[in-house]
Amino acid sequence: MKKKQKAEAEKQKPGKNRQTPEKAGLTLSEKKRLAELKRALAGNSKEQAKPDTAQKTITFKKMYRDGICQVADRYYTKMVEFFDINYDLLEVEDQADILEEYSKLINYFDPSIKFQLFLFNRQVSEQALAEQFDIPLQADDFDDIRDEYTHMLKHQSAKGNNGIIKSKYLIFGVESAGYREAKSKLGNIEKDVVRNLNNIGTNARGLDGKERLRILHEYFNQGTMEPFRFSFKELSESGKSVKDYIAPPGFDFRYPSRFKSGSIYGSVSYLDMIAPKFTDEMVKKLLDIDDNLTLTMHMQTIDPVEAIKMIKRALTDIQKMKIEEQKKAVRSGYDMDILPTDIVTYEKDTLELLDDLNTSNQKLIKMTFLITCYGRTKRELENLTQRVSGIIQQANCNLRCLQYLQEQGLMASAPIGCNEVGIERNLTTKSAAVLVPFCTQELFMPAPAIYYGLNALSNNMIMADRKRLRTPNGVILGTPGSGKSFSAKREILSCFLITKDDIIVCDPEGEARQEVA
Repeated sequence: MKKKQKAEAEKQKPGKNRQTPEKAGLTLSEKKRLAELKRALAGNSKEQAKPDTAQKTITFKKMYRDGICQVADRYYTKMVEFFDINYDLLEVEDQADILEEYSKLINYFDPSIKFQLFLFNRQVSEQALAEQFDIPLQADDFDDIRDEYTHMLKHQSAKGNNGIIKSKYLIFGVESAGYREAKSKLGNIEKDVVRNLNNIGTNARGLDGKERLRILHEYFNQGTMEPFRFSFKELSESGKSVKDYIAPPGFDFRYPSRFKSGSIYGSVSYLDMIAPKFTDEMVKKLLDIDDNLTLTMHMQTIDPVEAIKMIKRALTDIQKMKIEEQKKAVRSGYDMDILPTDIVTYEKDTLELLDDLNTSNQKLIKMTFLITCYGRTKRELENLTQRVSGIIQQANCNLRCLQYLQEQGLMASAPIGCNEVGIERNLTTKSAAVLVPFCTQELFMPAPAIYYGLNALSNNMIMADRKRLRTPNGVILGTPGSGKSFSAKREILSCFLITKDDIIVCDPEGEARQEVA
């Protein structure tokens, strides 16, 4: 008994044989790994931090004088403006030729080039519109007639939509290691793009940095329509950023389906393309809306080999679905050749798409179609959105609002060249080319210009100065009694009232002399 108690006492004494608990803690390698994770998490949280100023919301880093914009560390874009053509007035054969040339322009861009179509409708201020019709007085006996003529022109302008400026731009971008490499790549692409646009029949030109900033200023400040005042010389002296000149007073993205840029409301939606086929009427009808509206189409071609592999994988999945349905039919005692309509249609469309990619000059294109509506009040914004939705529903498509993605949608709609929306649809070249951006060519020059009538399609005024046109000569043709003489006399009167040019009338028949007498 004493031996047992002694043994237990020995166990309770601290000694070498007693098992002590292991020391809690991390090894050196585990501590290093934990430090790396903390640094990585800190970097991610810094990158994902929400911008606290309007300038930080605008997603580009630098704008160079020559028009090259650095959007990201290795991504640079360039911008080209092109002008409208009378697409609607052409015959069907001529329209087909334009679609073919437009398809060549789309196919020109390889998978390494992202490109964006930016169609911009915006209102000008009433004061700026009125100034375009002001006829300068000449301190003679006809100034009262000039005043009356000015009022007539302003009254006539109210019948059309000359207060809406409609512009069309093409932005393209490439990945580059630096500015010099990007300048070389984008310069060559710009020459080819301008040449392809000229083949379509439209004039095109590259934009420099100041012109791109002016368009961004008009895009972000549609509520105020303030004039753009900027120069790169003042920028270097002031120490400001280019974003300080284009940013609105503020952005408001608190609501899931709309935003506020300065004093104007806006909403970004995307086109849900569910129609099997498109027509060239949808884009035309959208551009005919006389309100602040932007249409943005982001496109990027897929490598032909990768596209064919992707279609073949989809075809393999369809074949697998067919086999499973046939097995179910056999087990249920039905005819195995009777398949669901969806599978049959899906297989037929996939085989046609594969045939187009293999045999014809077609490419597979990833497209994001964004539509941004604006209104000075919430009611105006809702009315415009309903009008746009009605046009899109006529084309058997749907207009889907970018819920909780208004900030990303606004920047993707801007003429910058970035797209972080993440909503894409695969189209072939011919399907993308049907969304042709051409409608009706307008001829409207600010004063001093002569009034020639109304455009029969758009109902806009035709104002032109012959001296500023490519060809100043003109011929008046028409049937007897259609008003050729009256048109010539009206132009003579306009030249007399608006300009100080000398007017020489060659009248072999003596008609003008008889009227003066």
